[in-house]
Amino acid sequence: MNAEPLTIETYDHQGALLNAPYDYPSIEFFFMIAGYNAGKSFTIALMILMLAAEYDGYYIRVGIGSTTITLAQKTLLYDVFALLQQAGVDYQYNGSEHILTIGTTEFVVLAFDQPQLIYAYHFNIFLGDELDESTQEKALAAYTAIQERTRAPLPATKQLPARGSWSAFLTTAQGYRGTYQIIEEIKERGEPYYIIHARSEDNKTTDLKWLERMKRIYTPTEREVFLEGQFRNLTTGRVYYGYDESKNRLTEYPFAIEPNDLIRVGQDFNFGYSDGTAIVKREGKLYVCKLWEFHEIGHAAKMIRTDFPNNQIEWYPDATAPEIVTGIAKEFRNYDIQIRMGTINPSVVDRIFFVNHLFEAQLLYLFPNCGPLSMALKLRQFNDKGDPEKGKGPTAPDHRCDSLEYDVWRIVSRDQEYIDLWTSSRVGRKNITDREIA
Repeated sequence: MNAEPLTIETYDHQGALLNAPYDYPSIEFFFMIAGYNAGKSFTIALMILMLAAEYDGYYIRVGIGSTTITLAQKTLLYDVFALLQQAGVDYQYNGSEHILTIGTTEFVVLAFDQPQLIYAYHFNIFLGDELDESTQEKALAAYTAIQERTRAPLPATKQLPARGSWSAFLTTAQGYRGTYQIIEEIKERGEPYYIIHARSEDNKTTDLKWLERMKRIYTPTEREVFLEGQFRNLTTGRVYYGYDESKNRLTEYPFAIEPNDLIRVGQDFNFGYSDGTAIVKREGKLYVCKLWEFHEIGHAAKMIRTDFPNNQIEWYPDATAPEIVTGIAKEFRNYDIQIRMGTINPSVVDRIFFVNHLFEAQLLYLFPNCGPLSMALKLRQFNDKGDPEKGKGPTAPDHRCDSLEYDVWRIVSRDQEYIDLWTSSRVGRKNITDREIA
């Protein structure tokens, strides 16, 4: 690798991220959440040059992710090529394979919108640019692929000790989207991570007139997200506004499940995966005590009974799939699980009303092991038409939320202890005789 000395001034947030993987060798996940024009792509370009220089003579592979290949070529690669030419560094770029080779380091450019292609490689490092510009589904699928394929350890060099593989993602947040969910899940697992927030004005070359114009155009919340590099809700509102994680999610288990506890299981069906939620009632309060994701719905009855071997169990499945229930009903009966299903699903409006009311009234809680449901309750938003979002794929928040809603609706509609809540609802006011009393 031939190069001339190149002096580039970096700003505090850029320098911090450039050094972080080697200042914190035990950390695998690094994030820069930054305002527009804060210098994210240029930071990745500098990382590319640094890695090529540091590992010259060692054969490593680095993944470079962008929303699309075209976007990467117009932004990130444009900066990289300019820096390489300025420094007089020899390089080769294979435009058909989208592979940049500098010395002995290979940089593979991949699109987040085609996560299946990421599985074709093994990486020592992965650098992601603007992950939140992809849809939630694509961002999460790409991140999963990146973590599975970024697993080759890094060798020791003259300057640096050997360390494990790592990945870094630099993006402007687009509300509670893919990057927010990824970081929250890392927190949930208790794994270490590094994050730095950067403002647009931290890039000292930012046009101040542009910055002032953007401040006038954006709402206060948009300014926090797009100019200050923060996570904020940018949609019309959270569906489960009644859920407060600090109040409704328990940090310790309040009691042990006893054999005489009735276990109620709400079930949502989706092709290839189905979410289940178990609720137990104690002293007038409902506790979500167990979550399942059934990749084979035929195994659901056995899994539920295995987790609650001595309890009476009622199963409240999604009523829009009667053919599925019919096909597995015998299996549930064999495991002594009672099926409770209506002819149609209760209204989404009513289900959500009950869930929010119970959360706000401090009558519904999540056990500590219910992190995925907590995440879903925080993430589900209303769409542009004002309806609760319906997502695609197993990571979409509505699936877990639906299984909770089926559970709650059946309980409220049948349990005498919740008669006041039932009669205060739209469906209760419409026809009190609709109520089933257990």
